[in-house]
Amino acid sequence: MPGLVVFGRRWEIASDDLLFPGGVEIFIRAIWLLAISVVYNEHRDLLKCADGNVLAAYLIGVIVQLCLIIVINACIVHVSMQGTITNYRPRKQMPSLLYVRFALYMPELAWDIIGTYWTFHDHVGCDRDVVAIVEGAVIFSWIVLVITVVGIAVIFDPLGSRNRFSYWPEEQKGLESDESDQLMTSARSAAARVWENRCKVLCCCAGFDEHSQNAFSDVAQVIADFFKDVDLTPSDIAAGLALLQQDQDRHSVFRDPMSIITTQPQPHGDPHLEDLGLVAHYMKFAMAAYGWPLYVYTNPLSSLCQLSTECSCCSCTSGQVEGGALIMSDNCCRCNLAGILQHTGLMATDVVYATFHNKVYEIPFFVALDHDRRSVVVAVRGTLSLRDALTDLSAESEMIDVEGVEGTFAHKGILQAASFIHKKLEEENILANAFWKVP
Repeated sequence: MPGLVVFGRRWEIASDDLLFPGGVEIFIRAIWLLAISVVYNEHRDLLKCADGNVLAAYLIGVIVQLCLIIVINACIVHVSMQGTITNYRPRKQMPSLLYVRFALYMPELAWDIIGTYWTFHDHVGCDRDVVAIVEGAVIFSWIVLVITVVGIAVIFDPLGSRNRFSYWPEEQKGLESDESDQLMTSARSAAARVWENRCKVLCCCAGFDEHSQNAFSDVAQVIADFFKDVDLTPSDIAAGLALLQQDQDRHSVFRDPMSIITTQPQPHGDPHLEDLGLVAHYMKFAMAAYGWPLYVYTNPLSSLCQLSTECSCCSCTSGQVEGGALIMSDNCCRCNLAGILQHTGLMATDVVYATFHNKVYEIPFFVALDHDRRSVVVAVRGTLSLRDALTDLSAESEMIDVEGVEGTFAHKGILQAASFIHKKLEEENILANAFWKVP
């Protein structure tokens, strides 16, 4: 459903998303109200001190505010429960309720400031236990306000005011064509900048080299184009994914065989069965490219013992190993090389080259000799790290030169990764060395 529009801008939350936040706040405020009421009733006599009337006024003000907040939150929860994801008209009063709720923040903030001054002032002459209780109430009130501010920051849509022209086309009717195009171009650029900043924050561990910066820009552009003119909130996407999962589970149940039928094998075998055997054979190399993590995952019980037979704890630098293989960017114990050997059943001398260097557009791969098929295998690792995910998400199309074919495009991230591997193979003459060993 559309994002909620209040204060003249769109927010990353829908009117039906306020059920649980409102319910949680009612629960917290109710406990808080009960505690403050008990303190005021049980310790009313102790408030008859020099500054007791001040503290009593503060407690009464807090009780009144809590009652009003609980009532308005109950109304918000009730309205949020109306309608469905697609039918949001029963919740049309939600913005008005939010305006009232926001108005209550003003006296609450002012009361907290006054309460802080009163309770933490040096001249409060009441019983120390009573003052400590009131101080706790003031601190708790500030904590709730800080959490509220953080929540508002999370649902804040930096493009809320700009996107209104996309969500309500009637607002563009008074604009000239050039003005409308300029406005949409500006909104698109702003969306790309916002998504780029989000990518940098979420993927801060992926590095900030030139490739990473380019990937952030490409991913931001793809996401901005994908969500252009789409008025969805994160809860809508989560609900859609949950429904999709349920639909897949339902179809998987229907696909289960209801009975087993035995048949005699055909006298003439399918020629494609040989291809399946070939795929199964080289699948070992594809899995081996993931190194020790996938091997440990697929062999949780025996992997440590089996890897220890191939590991070497005296190899803290990249370089050649026994048989002349060049191993780059492996760990000190060469666990990734051990994973390759265990997955494929190869000897260390069969590995010609392996690199586990991993950056955006630069992915690990290895070259090995396959004596069973008398071939040289180049195995490239798939997505395993955040940098690999950025490579996958760089989905802009990039032109590629193909002889005899015009207008050919490829996935930019995959093309860049393939170009990196091709450059490595040529610069270090890896394939020539491998074919020399297996003519």
